[in-house]
Amino acid sequence: MVDLFQCKFVNVGGPLVVMGWNAAQLWSGIDPYTVIPAVPPNESYSPCGEPTDYDRACDVLDWAELIPFATENVLVLHNELYTAGWANVEHSKHLLLGRTVTWDDEDIPHMLQMLPDVSVDDWESVGLLGVESWSLVLMHGSEPRREGKVIPPEVNQAGIGDIITRDVVPGVFEVRTREISFPNGGHYVWHSLTRLP
Repeated sequence: MVDLFQCKFVNVGGPLVVMGWNAAQLWSGIDPYTVIPAVPPNESYSPCGEPTDYDRACDVLDWAELIPFATENVLVLHNELYTAGWANVEHSKHLLLGRTVTWDDEDIPHMLQMLPDVSVDDWESVGLLGVESWSLVLMHGSEPRREGKVIPPEVNQAGIGDIITRDVVPGVFEVRTREISFPNGGHYVWHSLTRLP
């Protein structure tokens, strides 16, 4: 059986976020703002009693949405999804991030055959993610970056309090999303990050 994830982030609820390493140093999670946003959150979910970056992430209703942050954007992944990770997919151009709602190991080989062709027809455009550093960060939206623990490559599972990184070349990445469902009820949401020339 193919191991789908390089490292699997097991989520117990709440949104996950993807951003460049430099932006992640400023992400406040459930703590008061480090960077004051131009648009405040709609509701407060954090225990500190003040608006937070986590509140802004919780406002996202789509499978994926980009929100402005510092000098970059942050990709927010919807909080109803349970498992995420950088995918073990060999591809020269795309970094693929897969998330699942309902899981069935038998779906994986069929799903991986469908993924390499990221075309306009198959994938919904989310927008552009600027990355100024040489690493992308995947972590829970409630996590202040300064308190998170970077997970080494040999560890295959992470959770709240952990950070999963992915080496990239700095630049602008086009973000696209695709849902894949199977008759047995398996449902998967994929996010493609393609670096533009």
